[in-house]
Amino acid sequence: MKYLESFELVHRDLAARNVTVTEELHVKISDYAMFCEEFVTDYHIMADGCRFPLRWMAWESLLMGIYAPSSDVWSFGVTVWEILTYCLVRPFDEMNDDQVITNANEWRRGGRGARVPAAPPPRCRRELYDLMHECWRREPEQRPRFYDLHRFLERMTYGYKPPFIR
Repeated sequence: MKYLESFELVHRDLAARNVTVTEELHVKISDYAMFCEEFVTDYHIMADGCRFPLRWMAWESLLMGIYAPSSDVWSFGVTVWEILTYCLVRPFDEMNDDQVITNANEWRRGGRGARVPAAPPPRCRRELYDLMHECWRREPEQRPRFYDLHRFLERMTYGYKPPFIR
């Protein structure tokens, strides 16, 4: 995502379903899940057949059609939350699609009654949950850049070597 951001390219569907991790823990971002039947419930399907990942979208993308690297940063925060829940729960699972849109409208109006995906997942380090909240800032220009997110995560995991790497 840092690479895409360096060209001001926007993914528009950053979610765990579009992430592949190799045995060497290299992370690859794709965009194939929209066309897989197993993920059909992750998308709101419009009358014309267009699919939107409402629960992962920044409010400005959902309501105003504005896409930028900062809207992908919002989705990154949701994706981190999703991964930390082992992808067992969808973001805003307690809401139907109309309620998700109503929640986005709360963000548009100032964010006072707006909700974020959920409480911190179990065993989530406080600084990581704070990072997710940085990604969910109301104003897109106040969200961190992927460059900064990458640097933060590198520092957070410095020296970590998974036991199963060959």
